[in-house]
Amino acid sequence: MADPLKIIRRLDAVTTDYAVFERDQVLSETQLNSVVEYLDDQSRLTRTQLLGIGIVGGLWPTVGKEQIVVGKGVGVTSDGDLIGWSADTVFDRWLPYDESAPAYEPFYVDGKMLPLIELLTTDDKRDGKPLTDIADRLKQMVAVAFMESYENDPDLCTGGDCDNRGRTARNTQRLLLIDREIAEKIRLTAALPTGADVARLLPRVAATRADRSSGNYTVFDNGVYTACAPCKDDPKKPPLWQVKGARIIHNQTEKMLYFENAQLEFFGVPMAYLPYFSTPDPTVKRKTSETWTITFVDDAHVTFEKHRE
Repeated sequence: MADPLKIIRRLDAVTTDYAVFERDQVLSETQLNSVVEYLDDQSRLTRTQLLGIGIVGGLWPTVGKEQIVVGKGVGVTSDGDLIGWSADTVFDRWLPYDESAPAYEPFYVDGKMLPLIELLTTDDKRDGKPLTDIADRLKQMVAVAFMESYENDPDLCTGGDCDNRGRTARNTQRLLLIDREIAEKIRLTAALPTGADVARLLPRVAATRADRSSGNYTVFDNGVYTACAPCKDDPKKPPLWQVKGARIIHNQTEKMLYFENAQLEFFGVPMAYLPYFSTPDPTVKRKTSETWTITFVDDAHVTFEKHRE
C-alpha cells in the first residue's frame, strides 16, 4: 500500500552538500538528486531572503456575490515558491479542501484538519458549488495562496515485476479560503529572517560584504553604522556621528551590535579609535549596559568615561 501523500517543505532542511562528479564515474540517484536539491534550495533561499515572503505586486481581490476576481500579480511563499497569475483571474465556484488532499501539517490541529475551501477558476473542469452558497460568509474569510507540492510514485508493479519510473514532483498553486478567526492557526513563517527583515533591524548600515550564519548572526566587513537619519537637504553629507568597523557583528537574539577595530567619527572627522565595543541594535528602546560618555575638552581633544546605565 502506498504511503499517504504529504506536502513537501523544502526549506525545513536546506541542502548544503552536493556530489562533485569525476571522469568515468558511475552516478547514483543520490548523487544526481543532491545537485538538483542544492540548486533548488539556493533558488528558494534567494527568493525568501532577497525578495522576502508575501505579495511582491498585484493580486488585488475584488469580491462579488457570484464571483471573486484576483488581479494579476506574483508573490513568494514561505517555502520559496513563486506563485501568482499572469492575468486577472475569475473564481466562480468552490469545493471543500479536505483530507483527500496531500497532508500539510499547518492545516491540522490536534490531528483534525481545519475547514478549508478551494476556489475554482471558470476554466476548471471540476464540478464545484456556486459561490452564492457561501456569499454571506466571504467577509469573515481570508484567502491563502498555497503551492501544493508533493511527490507521487507512479511505479507499475504486477506480480514480481515492477516498472520503476521514479517519482514525479507535482506543484499546483491553489487559492484557499478559511475563516478569519482561525487563520492565525496556519500562519506561515520562515525559519530564517528575510533580507528585508535584516534591513529593517539595521536601517543605516553599509558594508563591502555581509554574511549571515547560524540564523542569528550577520557579519558586516568594513561596515559603517549610524543611528542618524540622512540630511534631507544633502543626503550625501556625513551624519552627526558614525562608527566604522573592520567588522560589525549583529546578534539578532541578543539584539546587540559588536564592533571590532572601530573608528568613531563626527561629521566625517575621525575622533577616536575603539578596539572593541558593543551597543544595542536600533530595535532596543533602552538597555542596561556599559557605555561610553563622550566629553569635549577643547577643539582638539575628547575624553571618554566608561559607566553603567
